Amino acid sequence: MRRIRRATVRALRTRHGIVGSMSRKGDGWDNVPIESLFFDYIEVSYNRIGRRSALDCPSPG
Repeated sequence: MRRIRRATVRALRTRHGIVGSMSRKGDGWDNVPIESLFFDYIEVSYNRIGRRSALDCPSPG
C-alpha cells in the first residue's frame, strides 16, 4: 500500500513539475517558507469566514 501511494505521489509531482525535498529526515529548514505560507493562508481564511454559522451572528471583524 505504501509503495502504491509513494508511486502515485511521485507521478503527481512529476506531472505538475513539483520537485520533492532532498534534505535529510529532521532537517526542516527548507520547509520553513511553505509552512509560513500555509499559516498565513489559514489565518486569513479563518478570519475572513469567522464563526458565524455556529452562533448565527456576524463575526466581529
